[in-house]
Amino acid sequence: MKLSVFLPTIRTHLLPEFCDFLRRSYSGDLEVVLAGPFAPFQVDSARYNNAVSNKSFYDTTYNLHWKWIQSYQSPTCAAQEAALACTGDLILHSVDDTLYLPGALDELVSDYVAYQDSHDIQGGKDVIFNAPYCDSPEGYQFLKKEKFADPNRWSHPSNYWTAANAGYGGIPNIDPNCMTTCHFLMWKETFSQVGGFDCQFEYCNHSCHDLLYRLYLNGAYGVSLDETVSLADWIPDRQGDHGPINDAQLFHDHPLFIKKWSTLPELKIDPLNYKQQEEVWERRFNKGGQKEYGELGYA
Repeated sequence: MKLSVFLPTIRTHLLPEFCDFLRRSYSGDLEVVLAGPFAPFQVDSARYNNAVSNKSFYDTTYNLHWKWIQSYQSPTCAAQEAALACTGDLILHSVDDTLYLPGALDELVSDYVAYQDSHDIQGGKDVIFNAPYCDSPEGYQFLKKEKFADPNRWSHPSNYWTAANAGYGGIPNIDPNCMTTCHFLMWKETFSQVGGFDCQFEYCNHSCHDLLYRLYLNGAYGVSLDETVSLADWIPDRQGDHGPINDAQLFHDHPLFIKKWSTLPELKIDPLNYKQQEEVWERRFNKGGQKEYGELGYA
């Protein structure tokens, strides 16, 4: 089963370890689709100094295919382009500051296929699995050092993955008990059914939730799992490089989400809707033109 992992990224210095742990987690046919302003894997310039946007490469070090799409747009716009470029049967949304547990994605994909078979789901195209993560700097560093971690040591409670816990309990047309996650596993065909992300949302938190709720209203349903698949680093508030994300979520995306879901929204959107948004996400990149992460001034 071919798995495409897609993500927006600016932290190119994290990508080698991201891919290393990704391969430790999934042994099947694997593709990584990256979207962001900076050419990936610059720490290994001898191998990647010829990286070109929108070209596919095979990496013998990690035994995977990867593709980079250059984008100075918002994380949601970048994620939408990356998702559209995925060639796998299954797609998994991720972030660059997360590490996957050994064998965890093998088990997740196996469980996904077994679930659709056992429930006699037609084509299995309308099932969405949560790929549970735990945002724990301590756990992230432990996994990074030891190359393994007990998923029961770092985990969120079951009710963490609900719309009510995400603060949407009183919003019309959203079931407070339905599964909510930003790290989802689904068929690419399912993603495409409703056009993907609404790129009015700048960051991927609200755009992922909006996608899931539109899919549910379109006939899909989510399966919430508890066992941790990945451990993520975490920067709170406006610390480090998190300022633009914090501000986008609080002052733009959340009010927009509340307004959009106060009535029944259109379920299907134009998959190319990212082209309607600003070419350079000024909240992060000002006028753009930066060539590497260091030029953003965070490190």
